[in-house]
This record gives sequence, C-alpha cells and structure tokens, in this order.
Amino acid sequence: MIQFARKRSAEIFSVFLALLAFQGCSRKTEGEATPEVLARIGDRVITVDEFMRRAEYTIRPPYCRQNTAIDKKIVLNSLVAEKLLALESDEKDPLRQSEIFQSFVRGRKEQAMRQWFFMEQAYKKVKLDEQETASVFNLAGRKYQVKYFNVRDSALAAEIRQKLDASDTLSLAHVYESLGGKDQIPEREVKFDLEEDRLIEDALFRQPAQKGQIIGPIRFEKDQHFFMQVDGWTDTRVISDQDIAQRWKDVRERLTRRESEIIWGRYIGRIMKGKKVEFNPDIFYKMVDIMAAKYLFSEQQKKDAFNEKFWDKKPDMTDQEQIMSALNEEEKILDSPFYTLDGKTWTVRDFRTALLSHPLVFRNRKFSRSEFPEQLKLAIVDMIADQHITQEAYRKKMDRIPAVIQNAHMWEDAVLAGYIRQKKLKEMGVEEEFTKTPLTVLSRHLNAYVDSLQTAYSDRIEINIGAFDHIELTRIDMFVTQDNVPYPIIVPSFPVLTSEHRLDYGKVMEKE
Repeated sequence: MIQFARKRSAEIFSVFLALLAFQGCSRKTEGEATPEVLARIGDRVITVDEFMRRAEYTIRPPYCRQNTAIDKKIVLNSLVAEKLLALESDEKDPLRQSEIFQSFVRGRKEQAMRQWFFMEQAYKKVKLDEQETASVFNLAGRKYQVKYFNVRDSALAAEIRQKLDASDTLSLAHVYESLGGKDQIPEREVKFDLEEDRLIEDALFRQPAQKGQIIGPIRFEKDQHFFMQVDGWTDTRVISDQDIAQRWKDVRERLTRRESEIIWGRYIGRIMKGKKVEFNPDIFYKMVDIMAAKYLFSEQQKKDAFNEKFWDKKPDMTDQEQIMSALNEEEKILDSPFYTLDGKTWTVRDFRTALLSHPLVFRNRKFSRSEFPEQLKLAIVDMIADQHITQEAYRKKMDRIPAVIQNAHMWEDAVLAGYIRQKKLKEMGVEEEFTKTPLTVLSRHLNAYVDSLQTAYSDRIEINIGAFDHIELTRIDMFVTQDNVPYPIIVPSFPVLTSEHRLDYGKVMEKE
C-alpha cells in the first residue's frame, strides 16, 4: 500500500521553461495571457510566440536557418502550410479516428493545463525575502569543490555526525575510509545552478561556507543521508551593469522557482491528503515484467509502433519479439484488478487507457532491473496524482485559457500535417527519396502542392505583417525539452513542407 502525503510532482522541477514559453510574446486581457496572432488560417491561428518557438526550440532545415527576410518568410510559409495540410485531413481518416491520436492531443492539452495551474497556484504567489535574495546573490558566483558520500542508515549517519563533532581533526576522507571505501572519496564541483538539489544549495549558498567545513547529514530520502566537506571554491565576480542585472535576474528566478515548488507541494498535499493506492500483488508483478519490456529499451523503439501504424515505417526488430510477448501477456490480464484507489478498482485495461494520455514518468532516469518494481509504483502514484491535479484544473476552467488551447492545436495540427504529407509522398512515389534528399522533393513536388493549397484557401488566410516585420530569429540550433513530464518535447519538429519564400496569398490582417 502507498499512502499519499505530499506528492513529489513530476512537473514542478522543469515546468519553468514551458511557462515562459507560454507567456513569451503575450498581451494581458482580464488576467489571462492572450497570445498575439501572427496568422489566421480558417479557425486556426499561429501566434507570434508559436512562430518563435517553432523556429528556435527545434532545429530548422538549412534552407531557412538564418535570420534574413527570406528565411523568416520560409518559416512562416512552412507553419501556414502545416495548418493547411491539417485542414486537408478528413474526419474519417484513420489517424483522426485513432484513440491513440485523440488521447495524445488530450494529454498535451492537460499537461499544459497543469503547467498553467502551477503558475497560477504557486509561481505567481511567491514573495521573495529581499535580504535573503541579497545573501544568495553575493554567493551565487561561487563554484565549490567538495568531497562527499552517502550512507543509507540513519543511525549510522547520526553516529558519524557525533564523531565529527567530537574531533577537530577528523576529515570526511578518513570517515569514508573507515566505512570501507575502497577507492578515493568522491569529489565534485557545486555551483548555483538550476539543476542543483535544493538542500545542497541551501547549505552552500544561503550563508557562506568555510574551507574544511563538513556539512551533513543532509537527508534526501528516507534511506539517503548525505555528507560533504568543502575543500575550497572559486568566485566569479560580476562587474558590468549588464552582468550584475543578469545575476540578479538568475537568482530571483531560481529562488522564485524554489519557493513556488514548496507552495505547489503543499497544495498537492492538500489535494491528495488521505488518498491511498493498494496494488494487487499477483497482477502487479506480472505488470512489472510486462512494463519492463516496454520501458527498458531505447526511445526510438518506443516510437516504432505508432510510426508503423500511421506512417508505414518499419521498426527495428531489435527486442521486438520480447516486446510483442509482453503485449500478448498483457492482453491476458486486461480485465484483472491492478490497483484500488479510495475503494475504486482499476483494471489493467483502465490503466492502459490512462497511459494513452499520460505516459509514465520515472523519477530516476537510470535504474537497474531490480529497482524497476519500486520505480514503477512511484511512476503510477505520480500519474494518479496528476489525474487529480487535472480534475482541479478542469474545475478551474484551465482548459479555456488561450495559450492552453493554442498549445493543443499546435500539436494536433502538426501530427495531422505529418500524416497528410506522408500520404502525399506515397501517392507521388517519393517517400524514400524524401528521406534522402528532402530539398529536392520539396522543389519538385511539395512546393507545388503547398502552392495549390495556398491558392485554394487564400480567402481564409490573414497575415499580421506588422508583427511579422518585428520578429528577429537567432541562428543557434536548439532542441528544447523538459524533464519529468509525460511529454518532454516542447514543440513539434519543424514542418518540412515548403522551401518557397513568396507571400503571395491571403490578405493583410486588420488591427484588432
């Protein structure tokens, strides 16, 4: 049995970047973000924010990678073409009818709802202590060199602390050696960083540490007690006004994020208070074997089933027999009780349906096969908690927020456009050629097809030329993701649909 107390949210640790992405180029109306519209295609829109993210949060093709007027026009044409291809999809298309696709779009929307909920419920409520912020600012340039180790026994951790307090000469390396450490005590660098653990950060950056100081035990989990000794540090000073302002900004953002996580954790604790999940042992361990076969292989293999069904791409057969065997075993127990939550029984079928819109998120990125059962339980618990958060978000009408709606439309249209493109390539007999020389296929085939759609839909297309002229793009290739969320990729891949730069369709959007 697992009882909910405070859920370790699967999203609060990496949500900040996505929230900034939602807000990026927005105006405010009645307290909500109203994205600035760059183009309108039928009932769909492309916002300035979406244009920027689609161009800069993924890798653009070589033919539009710069920041010239031509590159920007190709990007805009490509995004408009994506909407046009999505409009060409028929409601009876197998993809639209697919439960997998429908659940994916809903899952994307609900993840955005939870992220917006976090911002409203926690991030915006943070009020920083200015004195504390100044103290952290003064130490934020330090890079500490520390020795460290973990012990898993709380009594042993307390005994080590007593020995350290009783001696002025005992070093952490000596303690490590006395505990049977065969190699040298581990060493690492610690800096004020978004990835650093909160407790370590508190110990080193809230107040000055001293050389030789031994800190700990810091209790991370019930069986992890951390000790570290400060060997020294370097300090990067900021001198220019620009650098000083940037460090203040970084410190405030980091502390705001930290405090918002605490507020959010308390809120989730209230939502989940008293709830408990009990696993059916027999079915659980059968599911451990089944889920291990599904999850303990490469990300590429995870995409194969979807690709094979809708894009006619053949999967790599490595480990496929094991995966198929696991799926067959799952079919045998679909109606068996998997776990109960507050008296309600969830079957394996119920669980599998839930996964369609909320893939499991494992708290640890790397773990052994023997650790998989415990990691699976934690991932399921986090999924259940997210379901309750989602219910609260719906109750507060987070599904009606413009940025949330726009995010769901972006993903829906991107997948539909990819599906239609694949059908067209197949009709043209250039599928294989497209994978090898996409620019050639664009020039000879797809450009003309997109041109025909621009003409056909021209009276339903509007372009905000004023907003478009003010956009500046970087030349840096990035592929931006979030950690610890069901859907880690922030934006779809760039739509390779046209290399044309002419804007000879639609009409100029009137000022709203």
